[in-house]
Amino acid sequence: MPMLNVAYGAGAFASNGSAVVAIRNGGGAGLLRSADGVAWSAVTDVSGSPFYPSSVVYRSDVGFIAVGGSAKNQAAAWTSPDGLEWTSATVKGGAAATGVALGTLNSGSDGLIAVGTSGGDPGLSYWVGTLSGSAGHRRVTFAPSTAAPLGSYAGSPAGDNPIGEFAADGTWILAWGARANSSTSQLWASRDGTHWTRVTVDGGFGSADIRAAHPVGDAVLFGTRAGTPDWMGSMAGG
Repeated sequence: MPMLNVAYGAGAFASNGSAVVAIRNGGGAGLLRSADGVAWSAVTDVSGSPFYPSSVVYRSDVGFIAVGGSAKNQAAAWTSPDGLEWTSATVKGGAAATGVALGTLNSGSDGLIAVGTSGGDPGLSYWVGTLSGSAGHRRVTFAPSTAAPLGSYAGSPAGDNPIGEFAADGTWILAWGARANSSTSQLWASRDGTHWTRVTVDGGFGSADIRAAHPVGDAVLFGTRAGTPDWMGSMAGG
């Protein structure tokens, strides 16, 4: 299969070193998988039911993890050891999961976080993926969370990206944005998506709006929309 209808950006690709999994974009349900990046095959259903993933990551202790929506219009997640055989993961939340699709999946050393969207509006809910089981046989369960700072960010300015964005490197998850009724950006760090620590930066950056951030070991590199120089901060605690 040619490399068509593939989504691009964070969460669109994941690899375990032997295979690459890609999110399909506008090409129907499922994923694309390749062992060499040239020949691609489609994975379109789980246990006979179509699945609609929108973001994927790989963890050595679980395998591939994808999140999205089910054919029944419910928040959903799936796991696979090899990108070929997929099984449904547990998603809790009851009525809160109805009409919601999960995306923007980020993984820390001890957990994951995804953003739930409804009707195409981003940032309406945050879903934490907790890990259980023994090493090599770990399972992931997703559930909605309002743990600080999640659920506390203000709406984005008109025409701008949603505030309350995430980045991760497999160890740290970063969240940044402005809390409700505040124009000052904040930066938070977590290893599991549940316990968060405010990131402070030597020298400060005033009320500048954080444009992008990414963990670099135990530090964080970020820039602001105001055009000021990029900063490097330290993630103490966490």
